Amino acid sequence: MSVVVGGKILAELPKAAEKLAIKIATIKKAIKEADDLKDVAKRIASFTSKTLDDKLKEIADAWKKFYPEVFAERKFFEDLMAIYRYKAIEGWVRTSDIAPNFKAVDFYKDFFELDNVISTKKAVSMKTTKVKDVKQWLVSKDIRKNIRFLEEGKGEGFISNGKKFKITEEAKIDVYMPKENITDDLLKT
Repeated sequence: MSVVVGGKILAELPKAAEKLAIKIATIKKAIKEADDLKDVAKRIASFTSKTLDDKLKEIADAWKKFYPEVFAERKFFEDLMAIYRYKAIEGWVRTSDIAPNFKAVDFYKDFFELDNVISTKKAVSMKTTKVKDVKQWLVSKDIRKNIRFLEEGKGEGFISNGKKFKITEEAKIDVYMPKENITDDLLKT
């Protein structure tokens, strides 16, 4: 079907409609992600003022309520770790400051940046899972891809969001899971 619009022929109206539908879906997804971020920011602000018991309960509730909705929950745990473990005051930098979808690495430390190259001594990738079998988790497609990027970072470096990222000393994956999923066998693995 061809349609003339403003003196131009629109040869494939169905394809144009499909592209429009994809753009609308992308916009709806971006709005949901923005709402998720607002919710995460509110939760973090509330979280930091709670007692230890209340914090542990909220983390347990987060696993039950959100997992595996990666976007919202990954942001929540990453924000918590920026406050409690990978602190800016101790020199840790977040890759989410570069881009929300930076490959493989969430935090890095002891670095220098020249042009579009970041060279860092330490890099950490945070992963969340409910899987109790480490071997099953390690062979998953997403984790294998993450490990490959870290290996590339330890070698020639990998490219993400216009930056070449090189890791000179330590690349590690910190795995976070519900406390009740951590067993003696898991700790021995």
